[in-house]
Amino acid sequence: MNPIPNCIIETVDTPAYVIDASQLVANASAIRQLAGPQATLLFALKAFTLIPPLRTLAAHVDGFAASSLCEARLARDLASSSGRVHFTAPAVPARDFAELTRISDCIACNSPAQWERFASLDGTASLGLRVNPGLSLTDDERYDPCRTASKLGTPLAEARQWLDTRDDSAPPVEGIHFHSNSEGDDLAGLDQTVARVEEALGAHLHKLQWLNLGGGYWYPDADNRTKLRPLVERLAETYGLHVVLEPGMSVASDAGFLVTQVEDVFQRDGRTIAVLDTAVNHLPEVLEFEWEPELLPTIPEGPVRCVLAGCTCLAGDLFGEHGFARPLVPGDRLAFTYAGAYSQVKADWFNGVCPPTIYLTESDTWNITELRRFGYEDFLRQYSS
Repeated sequence: MNPIPNCIIETVDTPAYVIDASQLVANASAIRQLAGPQATLLFALKAFTLIPPLRTLAAHVDGFAASSLCEARLARDLASSSGRVHFTAPAVPARDFAELTRISDCIACNSPAQWERFASLDGTASLGLRVNPGLSLTDDERYDPCRTASKLGTPLAEARQWLDTRDDSAPPVEGIHFHSNSEGDDLAGLDQTVARVEEALGAHLHKLQWLNLGGGYWYPDADNRTKLRPLVERLAETYGLHVVLEPGMSVASDAGFLVTQVEDVFQRDGRTIAVLDTAVNHLPEVLEFEWEPELLPTIPEGPVRCVLAGCTCLAGDLFGEHGFARPLVPGDRLAFTYAGAYSQVKADWFNGVCPPTIYLTESDTWNITELRRFGYEDFLRQYSS
């Protein structure tokens, strides 16, 4: 991650998302290098959907992964005719089936029943099945795709039984997809998951065209630099498969900052509270994951402690307690890091607080362009009949 300079922090109108397009490209390029030439690299749009930098990113990935018709349409627009679009979703409205089969290259159906519905239509998409490996790698079951009674994918035993009993004259199942982790930082979990899939599906893997390993891993982690390529190469060479990766967070997360301004400072029950002009609904995973975001400028064990609070009336609109070299005062600027993924796509209008203005920059020059500013007319459009 390239640290955002003070000239940007002090220049933008707050609150502001500042997106470093060059960091998006650098992250995607790093993952491609780690995975090797035999991997197909797709960017998962669910993490980030700001179109101008995605058009830049499109030249550095093989396509995009989508989970709704709107995302699939955007993916096809971004990928044009040469890039790939992979689609999977737990539920697909029947009205969307026909178009999805036309604009997607591959569709991973969430269940055998969903597969049969897609297969009954004329279309060009390669149809596969999303499986659930049943190996929980995430402590918080809210974000565990393999939790008990999960809606995400078909259990491996059930998938094997369905594949074993299908008529030879039926249309072939051409791929398998799984996505079984969330923000994992150790690819040992991916190795274990692949081993489960291989053990359960056995010879069926030799009949497939593609295997999609999903996302949910922080690929740039140092411990992963020697693990990914051997796994991709072994799967490709053993089974003759196109191996697909769908990173989202690990491409976008450190390419975004949320810049904010201190609006008020006061004392409560022996603690200092600074109220910002942003809110946790601009960085929703602070509340959802209950994590304290990293901040610039801050000193983890700084002599001055301050609770950072958001500007809405939600009591839990808090960014945690941080350390500073001096007391904060109204007008001070701060920047939350790792704000690129799952922020802009989840931001809402709670309390009528406008979403942050969106800026695009390139960390080689730090020239900045305003892409979108929100105001009252946008607020009205959210709720007009």
